[in-house]
Amino acid sequence: MENQGRVRWSLVAACALLVVGLGGCPKKPAPSAAPPDPTLLESFDYAWARIAEVHPYEDMRGLDWDAVRDRHRPAAERARTRAEARLAIAAMLAELGESHYAVFSPEPVRESTVADAPSSTPPADHGASLDAEPPPERELRPPGEVVEDPVPSSLAESESDSESAKDVPDAQGEVGLEVRLVGEAVLVSRVLPGSPAARSGVGVGWEVTRIGGRETESILGKVPAGLREGSGGVLLQTHRVANRLAGRVGSEVDTVFHTPDGVQELGLVREQIGTTARFGHFPPISVRLEDALLADGRIGYIGFNVFMPAVSAQFAQSLKAHREAGIEGLIVDLRGNPGGLAGMVMGLSGWLLGDRGVSLGVMKTRDTELNFNVNPRARKDRFEGPLVVLLDGLSASTSEIFAAGLQELGRAVVVGEQSAGMSLPSLIEVLPDGDLLQFVTADLHTPGGLRVEGAGVRPDLVVPLDRDSLQAGIDPQLEAAVSHLSTLLDAPSSD
Repeated sequence: MENQGRVRWSLVAACALLVVGLGGCPKKPAPSAAPPDPTLLESFDYAWARIAEVHPYEDMRGLDWDAVRDRHRPAAERARTRAEARLAIAAMLAELGESHYAVFSPEPVRESTVADAPSSTPPADHGASLDAEPPPERELRPPGEVVEDPVPSSLAESESDSESAKDVPDAQGEVGLEVRLVGEAVLVSRVLPGSPAARSGVGVGWEVTRIGGRETESILGKVPAGLREGSGGVLLQTHRVANRLAGRVGSEVDTVFHTPDGVQELGLVREQIGTTARFGHFPPISVRLEDALLADGRIGYIGFNVFMPAVSAQFAQSLKAHREAGIEGLIVDLRGNPGGLAGMVMGLSGWLLGDRGVSLGVMKTRDTELNFNVNPRARKDRFEGPLVVLLDGLSASTSEIFAAGLQELGRAVVVGEQSAGMSLPSLIEVLPDGDLLQFVTADLHTPGGLRVEGAGVRPDLVVPLDRDSLQAGIDPQLEAAVSHLSTLLDAPSSD
């Protein structure tokens, strides 16, 4: 399509009819309305056709896609603004009932413009595997401490769309809070050391009741019907809150918390936290990796918040330090990790599995199949001891591929909560009106043929979060992981 990728603005004139008296004035012709921007309807038609072209199943999994177009095209024909066209496309995408279908504005906004459909999800996945040499030596850091190492130059050069933080003018500002939906309450599950929230004294377990003058209950909003039965709704609602907390670096957000000692009102100034990187059409992404030695040094811990190129080198360096410290068990924490580059699972799993050709999953397009085969490292560099992967309802996409594959192969025990069940690989393209369309290009199954989409990864040990534990400074999921590994390590040898 000739207009694809071009940004156009449509100015729609608004006029008011002033009636003087009770009808004694002569009537004048109403001013003609500005003609509709043709790219709005072109965007709807392009989205419909593109999805029909690349959907993994030719029969659209039984959905009458022609009928879906007929239901929603009239709304697109009436659209006079990008926002109106976006709503028509979003309603069409919602009928697919699966993740990684979305339409959104390219402009950074605090109120998410991603359609609140089953498709509303953080970063899409792409089938790329990017690895690089580890950065210089660094010490182990405790969980929660932010890694501020810049993206290694070899990584930045290996992917033209990735940049280090210093090259990203619109880096995302954060306040240093992680939140989780516990029951109907939004609770602080983590406060990053040294962050604005930490300096202001925000405590774990506090309930967030208002952000920027808006009640948290209204921010959570409704969960689309397609997500109500799974944990994908938890991810969507939690990210709505996180989006309100984030914003332009240097801006302030007013927050209200309910604490064990009463109500706290705080103005938190957003700062850049961690390494900021770009990839494709995504907004700036904050990348953080944390590591530590637990249980008197017997158990290593590595947690990271997104599958982006910067993680590969940092993971390798952390694991090397853990091995040199003599760990006997390992925890990989993917809680809150929404995914990223799907192909990275092949490289990262190679530090934990030694069998070349073993697959973590199969990605199927309409015409082809791609196995996410493990890329083993040298045996002296791998960790082959007991392994736990931590998941929760905010773990999605590439996190689910990684965890489900390791779980089904018997390599890892999964602890925590059921993942989001939003695992479909996708692409993002620019629509004729300038908006961005995210759409699925393939389906994904575990090595044994199980479909993660809609089902999620079910933990071997289910451990929910609760308010009392958080307020007591206890991470029950991490403690359960440590306890499980300690039991295995202390068990009598069968030899």
